[in-house]
Amino acid sequence: MELSTISVQGKGAIHVVPDVTRLQVTIEQWFESYDQAYAKAKENSGWMVKILEYNKKAGNLAKTINLNIEDHLQNEYDDNGKYIGQIKNGFMLEQGIKIDLPINNILVNNIVKGIGKFIPSAQINIGYTLQDERPSQMKMLARAVSDAKEKAAISRGL
Repeated sequence: MELSTISVQGKGAIHVVPDVTRLQVTIEQWFESYDQAYAKAKENSGWMVKILEYNKKAGNLAKTINLNIEDHLQNEYDDNGKYIGQIKNGFMLEQGIKIDLPINNILVNNIVKGIGKFIPSAQINIGYTLQDERPSQMKMLARAVSDAKEKAAISRGL
C-alpha cells in the first residue's frame, strides 16, 4: 500500500489595537573631528534624558539603537572634472534612538517639541506598536493551525 502526502498551509489574521507610541529619532551630522562627533552623540543622549525627565518620564526610556561614527569621504576631481579619487573630509555621526511611550498625544507632542528645540538636526518617525507582541502572535498562530486542520479535513474527504 502506497501512502501519499498532502501538504496543507493555514492562514491566520487578527485585529490588534496598539498600546505603545514609538518614536524613532535619527541624527546624522558631519564633524571635523572624531572627538567632536562623539561629544555631540553624548550631548544628544543627555538631551533625550532631560526631555523625558522634564515630561515626567524615566530617562532610560531612550534606547540607543545605532551609534556610528565613520570617516566622511568626499569625491575629488581634477580641473577637467575627471574623477581622481576620494579624500577624507571629517567624520559622519549616525545616531538612532528609540523611545516607547504610552499612547498620549499631548505627551508625544511635548517630547517631539523638546527634541526639535534641543536637537534640531533630529529626524523623528512616529509609529505605533504593541508593548508585548507574544500573546497576539500566539493567537494568530492558533488561528493558522485551526485553518490548516480544516483544510486537511477537507482534503481527506476528497
